[in-house]
Amino acid sequence: PEQTNVEMNIFNVKGQHVISLLDDNYPKGEYIEIWDGKDKHGRKARSGVYIYQLKTNKGTKVQKMIIIR
Repeated sequence: PEQTNVEMNIFNVKGQHVISLLDDNYPKGEYIEIWDGKDKHGRKARSGVYIYQLKTNKGTKVQKMIIIR
């Protein structure tokens, strides 16, 4: 509902940072971010469970996701 800074990070189940997808200030609105399944070095992430963390000025949301290759 308002302009805010948005960060989106992906971690593996060991808590290791895989990639940052977003880190910028966004005006109000709805957005879609698609992860191509690659890590910060451009390598394909392995099959398994990953955690994404979405942070805004209003709070943080953490969810699990699964990659199956």
